[in-house]
Amino acid sequence: MPLPERDPFLDTLRGFALLGILWANLLFFQALNVLDPTPEPTALADPWDRAGYALTLALATGKFYPLFAFLFGAGLALMARRLAARGLSPGPPLRRRLLLLGLIGLLHGLFLWPGDVLLPYALAGGVGLLFLGRSPGTLLRWGVGFLLLAGLLVSLPPGEEGVREVRALAQGFQEAHAAGFAPWPLRLGEWTLALLGNLLAFPMVLGLLLLGMAGVGAGFPEALPRWQGILRPLASFLLPLALLVHGLLAWRTAEALAAGRLGEAYFGQGLLLAAGPFLSLGYAALLALLWLRLPPLQQALRPVAQAGRMSLSLYLLQSLLGTGLFYGFGLGLHREVGYALIPVLALGLWGLQVALAHLWLLRFPQGPLEWLWRRLAYGG
Repeated sequence: MPLPERDPFLDTLRGFALLGILWANLLFFQALNVLDPTPEPTALADPWDRAGYALTLALATGKFYPLFAFLFGAGLALMARRLAARGLSPGPPLRRRLLLLGLIGLLHGLFLWPGDVLLPYALAGGVGLLFLGRSPGTLLRWGVGFLLLAGLLVSLPPGEEGVREVRALAQGFQEAHAAGFAPWPLRLGEWTLALLGNLLAFPMVLGLLLLGMAGVGAGFPEALPRWQGILRPLASFLLPLALLVHGLLAWRTAEALAAGRLGEAYFGQGLLLAAGPFLSLGYAALLALLWLRLPPLQQALRPVAQAGRMSLSLYLLQSLLGTGLFYGFGLGLHREVGYALIPVLALGLWGLQVALAHLWLLRFPQGPLEWLWRRLAYGG
């Protein structure tokens, strides 16, 4: 949307979500594969590395893609409303947008990093378009239903044989990526397996997308000032409780990995993914309250909002930075950067992206890929 029509809170929330996406994905970049970033027990022998890994699991892994999925659904609903207000049918232009997003995701996954989520998001968006015009209550019920299904699927205890097979595949990808440019058949196989894995999480993405659409139907984001009675308990009760539960579970998972108890560790990771949206909700509620009660903060966070305006370009840049830092064709730092440094590296790279977005938008109205996406979807 043109800048005057954009909501700065949504852009700010999206800018913060970029930090979490980068932080969580650094585990995959460092592991040199997208199937299983779980470290070997020896990699967590140092207490600092164990703490850094647990902190990443507790605060980042599975906590920020729910925000992106919610915002993606809200964005679809807002664009549909805007198109309808202009007397246009929202279906055709939104389908073109999603088709182009899926194409970008396909190219990203095949030629840059196989852990792409844009293609699954585009597919979820296509299903979401079938729900345009539904009432907020209907969208809420469908969204919660898909979330419950997803929580059940991702928290099922993995079988020992399945764990061994995944780890063996991951080791093969690690060796190839450490050596340099992996051969095309291997990269294609990794992308295919990653896509299948993302499709297993499809119900959660779709559920969150529908909740974003329901939120817009209920007045989000304009209604935020009226929702403070809901936001306060979410920020003051749900967020601390979710942080405590995730922290304890992440630490136990890291301890289990360090001790070689893989079954327990994988089960803990599944539970953390299933419970991730609760912490995401707490993050969003806290930011919304601060946004409403501290108006000077809105100006201070303007660079973060600018990063949110360029989220597509910066997401793809994260893949370039991550593979360039850790993979064999780049700096090959996968053995040099321990888990204790992952949170620090995430903050540093995100700060660099925020600064880059600020400098870019001083000169251009949109990010480069956002401009291309708009141009191809709308012809201008």
